[in-house]
Amino acid sequence: MEATTAKVVGPRDGKAGFLGSIGVRFMIDGDEADDKIIAALVTVQWAYYARTIRGSAMVERRREYIEAARGLALPHWRVAFRHLLPNAFPPLIVVATVQVAHAIALEATLSFLGLGVPITEPSLGLLIANGYAYMMSGSYWIAFYPGIALLFAIAAINLVGDRLGEVLNPRLAQ
Repeated sequence: MEATTAKVVGPRDGKAGFLGSIGVRFMIDGDEADDKIIAALVTVQWAYYARTIRGSAMVERRREYIEAARGLALPHWRVAFRHLLPNAFPPLIVVATVQVAHAIALEATLSFLGLGVPITEPSLGLLIANGYAYMMSGSYWIAFYPGIALLFAIAAINLVGDRLGEVLNPRLAQ
């Protein structure tokens, strides 16, 4: 079972995520482009969450308190839900914040290329794409300020993720 899980949730690189989201975007039928974008992002990014929680659970299940709970003959569900998952969950929160920033950047990239949300919906990628034609005419600010907003949003989310990693790390607690 573990070998199958490891193969399905195996390592992926950034290019596979970007190209995979483009492929999923065109494969899914539906009227709403938002649904296609969300489905593409979830399809591409679920493996990061699965890999993180699996790795954390594999480390935590070898800890002494799990062995003690098993030695007390507690039911497997109680060991899993009361002992294992609460201690394996903090790394998942950190990965989730980083992946939210990645999803925002990926959506902006798809929208910039014209593969994202429709023109009638707001998106930083669409704003940058609309201002791209005016870059050399002296109206650089049409694309510059949405790009700066995108940069600040992604940087802020990454800083929150770093801080959560510091706060939730029990080895750094004093």
